[in-house]
Amino acid sequence: DGAPLAPAAAVSAAYDAVAYLRPDLLYVDELDVDRLLALKRDAVLTPSWQTWHGMNDRFAFAPPLMAARFGNRIALVKRFVADRPMHSETFARYAMVHVHNASLELTHMRGLRMRANGEIAENDRCLAVECGPGKKKCANGCQNSDD
Repeated sequence: DGAPLAPAAAVSAAYDAVAYLRPDLLYVDELDVDRLLALKRDAVLTPSWQTWHGMNDRFAFAPPLMAARFGNRIALVKRFVADRPMHSETFARYAMVHVHNASLELTHMRGLRMRANGEIAENDRCLAVECGPGKKKCANGCQNSDD
């Protein structure tokens, strides 16, 4: 399918689950470790907010094989942009769901982009108060696409 998967065998032997975490995010919710360890082999768990009709790629949790595919999705860029413009969230969904047949699971765990000056990115400020466990907003920006 075009994506190199060499690291998956080594990762699979050593880990039950893998977390991709951006270092520029301020994580404001506790990680549900039990949910992470209960993910099915074909699952990838990503944020439910700011999906922009694709898949939020700010952080992801997955079993080793799906994590390797998530980490190596760059190998699919040429195929993706052959007939459409690049869009991060659409590309992430294309790579994981359409190419790798991943089962997409969503979490309300939030990660706010922290700028170099220590401030939260303007378009993430609403995530701190309007989104989170039990709230049905934020699929696209701070608006839910099905509202």
